[in-house]
Amino acid sequence: MKEVDLFSQHELASGVILHHHRSKQWKKESLRIAFVGESDGDVAERSLGAYLFRHGHRRRRGMDRVSKYFQDLYGGGFSVRVSRTARHHLLDMRGMVVDGAFLPGKPNTFESLVEHAGAMLHEPWFKQRNFERDLLELERTNLLRAIDGLVDNKAQFADQRLTEEMFAGHPLAIPAYGRRDDVATAKFSAIVEALDRFAKEQPVLIYYVGSRSASAVKAILKRHLQLKGRSALRLKAFKGPAIRNRPKTFREQQEISQSRLAMGFRLEGYKRSQDLYPAHLGDAIFGGSSSSKLFRDVREKHSLAYSIHSAFEGGTGTLYVTAGTDSANLDRVTTLVKRHLKSMAAGKFQDQDRATALASIEHSLESSRDSAESMIGFHLGAQLSGRKNSHPAKVLRRYASVKPENVANVFERFKLDTVFRLEPLA
Repeated sequence: MKEVDLFSQHELASGVILHHHRSKQWKKESLRIAFVGESDGDVAERSLGAYLFRHGHRRRRGMDRVSKYFQDLYGGGFSVRVSRTARHHLLDMRGMVVDGAFLPGKPNTFESLVEHAGAMLHEPWFKQRNFERDLLELERTNLLRAIDGLVDNKAQFADQRLTEEMFAGHPLAIPAYGRRDDVATAKFSAIVEALDRFAKEQPVLIYYVGSRSASAVKAILKRHLQLKGRSALRLKAFKGPAIRNRPKTFREQQEISQSRLAMGFRLEGYKRSQDLYPAHLGDAIFGGSSSSKLFRDVREKHSLAYSIHSAFEGGTGTLYVTAGTDSANLDRVTTLVKRHLKSMAAGKFQDQDRATALASIEHSLESSRDSAESMIGFHLGAQLSGRKNSHPAKVLRRYASVKPENVANVFERFKLDTVFRLEPLA
């Protein structure tokens, strides 16, 4: 991988940063505007607001008109959604247009995209007098259906329930779209206030990938977005509930045939600067890939699980293990997971295990250059996590420098905190 910085950084205003990557590789121009706030009590209001943003602005009202507008821009697209990290809740505006330089007549498709984004921010239809308020209830129903539909995805449901119980009382326990009761009762005035605070006060990270120079992009963004200065993005240390002295198990029953197991291991004395890379590398060896110990032993050798994998979350220092299995095998799977974690803590993994894990990580890092969207996601993740290495080649070298004893030290400090078991009705 050629090692040049993926994005150059440019300040549009205080707390408003453009990350620019010039490329003609994909013959399109991609834009992402991320307002970065805290995971606090406004989550439901922001989520509903993201749904309302889809209905356009004062001069382009209605989803049909917005859709036709971007269809006329040679099949461009625009979306607004919320997402979250361990410490942040994001209001994400994403757009893509075919680069006009490659089209007949060379239309300025990107400026049309940014003009639309700016109008959405400053004069959204839902803030106008002629906004059809029935649309709020329609979108509330849509969001509630999405929340209720989560229960149909048993793996995601189990993971969410584990997080809710493990971080009870902490904002991280609030789902990304908000709690159902909060969505059902959110008032229109509160939605507008929450979005105003986000748009006017929260730090903004803007990403551009396309053929234009940084100066040309800056001029268009300033002309149409008109984002005023605000506080710069500052990363706060994550402070979650204390690790339980003894793990706690939660059980729920549903009309299902396959059980789900979700386990959360918290890293004692987690120091991101020291532990992040050893934990991620160890996770790849432990359960993070199809060549991992858990997959080979629990699924392939013993046939105890239909699926099993692990994932380390660097924001909170948590190792998640999830599995789909028969109810009769839940205890055996739990025992094997604990046994393999102790084996990792004792350094019982081979050089080949480490080499295979590094190859898997390298492949994942290389794929971050496969599209404009993946490049933006990779770099934005680095910004929000505080990861200093923002180029895939630098990240890979950092993983390669991790020694076996570093991995063993991290796994020795993983403590089982919470277990969630989703089981069939008795």
